[in-house]
Amino acid sequence: VENMYYQERVARVSYFHPGSTALATAVEEKITLANLLIMENHGILACDVNSKEAYLALHSLEIVSKMYVTSNAAGISIPGLSEELVREFLEESNYKPRREWPSS
Repeated sequence: VENMYYQERVARVSYFHPGSTALATAVEEKITLANLLIMENHGILACDVNSKEAYLALHSLEIVSKMYVTSNAAGISIPGLSEELVREFLEESNYKPRREWPSS
C-alpha cells in the first residue's frame, strides 16, 4: 500500500556531470512531474510537501526496490494489483489526498 501512497510519480533524469547546468536543467524540467527523481549515476531526489513525506517516499522506494530485486533473484513473481484496484485505492480510499499532476 505504501508504494501507491508515496510513489505517486517517479521520473528518470539522464546522466549529466555533477554541478553542471545541464543536470540542473534536467532536474528542473522533471521536478514538477514527479515526487521522486532517479538521477542516473547520482542517486534519488525526493520532493514532497515536507521533509517527513519526502523521506517516507524515498524509504518506500528503497523497500519496494529491495523486494523486487530479492524476489526476482529467488524466482518469485509478485503479482500486481489490477488497474481498477489501484485507481479505487488512490481515488476513493481517503488514505492521502491526491495531487493534481501535469500530464507528462
